[in-house]
Amino acid sequence: MHHNPFEIFDVRLSNIEVLLSDLKLIHLVASGVPANESRFGNFKWYINETGQAESTARQRIARGEVPGVTKMGKKLLFEKAVVLQSIKDHQRKTNDELTTAAEEEFAKRHTIRAKEEVAV
Repeated sequence: MHHNPFEIFDVRLSNIEVLLSDLKLIHLVASGVPANESRFGNFKWYINETGQAESTARQRIARGEVPGVTKMGKKLLFEKAVVLQSIKDHQRKTNDELTTAAEEEFAKRHTIRAKEEVAV
């Protein structure tokens, strides 16, 4: 019986591939991209998700303002998790959200001042 010295490498690489696949799946699920969907979207996907005009999107991409863009030849690919997170991070707050945040900040500051005055 011949023992292949590279067999151990094959087993370890297979284990690493399984672990990386699991990590990628966990990342996709956590980012809101369904597991059965592709990790990348094309230009049309990006336009639909952002609601930007094509010319605006192309200008922003050219200026390097869009995260998660990969260019393969002439084709643009957008990492869905990165784009969706960027959209979420840059969404404008509604008036109700702004009012709630302002009231919370006001209450927090007055609570701190009241505690400081009592301590003095």
